[in-house]
Amino acid sequence: MALILGTYGFSPYERQLVQEQLKVVDAKAKHQWMYIGETTEANLLLAKQPCTEGKQSVQVRLYQPVDKNSEVDGTLYIDTSWPIRLFKLLDIVLKTETIISSNNDVDNFRQTPKTNDIQPSSALIKKIQSLKSGLSIYDPSDNFLASVHEQHRRLVIKSAYSANVLGKQLRKHGNCNTVKTPANLPATDHSYPIISLLWDLELEANTTASEVSQWEAQRYQLAQWPDFKWLRTGDNVLRLSAAFTKRPLSIHEAALLLKIEPAVVVRFLKACTTVGLRINDSRIADSRPVQQRAPNEQQGRQLSLLASLRNRLKTAFS
Repeated sequence: MALILGTYGFSPYERQLVQEQLKVVDAKAKHQWMYIGETTEANLLLAKQPCTEGKQSVQVRLYQPVDKNSEVDGTLYIDTSWPIRLFKLLDIVLKTETIISSNNDVDNFRQTPKTNDIQPSSALIKKIQSLKSGLSIYDPSDNFLASVHEQHRRLVIKSAYSANVLGKQLRKHGNCNTVKTPANLPATDHSYPIISLLWDLELEANTTASEVSQWEAQRYQLAQWPDFKWLRTGDNVLRLSAAFTKRPLSIHEAALLLKIEPAVVVRFLKACTTVGLRINDSRIADSRPVQQRAPNEQQGRQLSLLASLRNRLKTAFS
């Protein structure tokens, strides 16, 4: 289960620093950690200004506390200074894991706690991707959610729920059952391609720091505009579509341009890939300077060139 690291009062540049450090820390931690950017709901919250909202197991205060009586019950506070160095962050992460494990509090933090959504796992998305015509989707309590049919050579979802609401239902349960479609189907008011549901699930998926790093080595460009007749457009989707259609961008270039988290950019690109949109990619050139030859080596090459010219002149005038 991934644990949530959040920040409060950080600039985009500072958030990027935290994310870079977490990539190293994540490999040494017991649990998998996911940085979700600015929030008030997290297992571990790094705060540069007072935060008494939301819920945290541990809050690292990077400011001078004025009134410790405002501390929230159930939260452990650690006072330190910014910047947090790598080993200090690792120590805080390991301490937080111990606190969470002792309190059996792993599952209490979600990126969207107000709707009680659970971020869909890759396993759930793969399960939806593998659906075939003639199957139906049920929640873990065996309540009918949707059925899958083939129309005009593409898979279509029929459900009482829109794609967005069906996505919320699946995220709420974190799992689903698939069985052969019964003869007496419940009433279904909505019909849409299965890519509508997959798009929604990918945009809300769990994105870890290590997953973001896998997308960092290349620039990406959309070769076609998403079909927004069926795909939702909220959460920076239109801005991301315009940016990646106009020119190739790296994950961090797009994040800085649109002032969003790199994880949001990765979720968008994964959603494009999942629904079959063509993406051109090109590896980012190595920006390290070319190592200059040693002076002795360069001088030797020049002398060799002069000797060769002398020999040619002798041959020409002999």
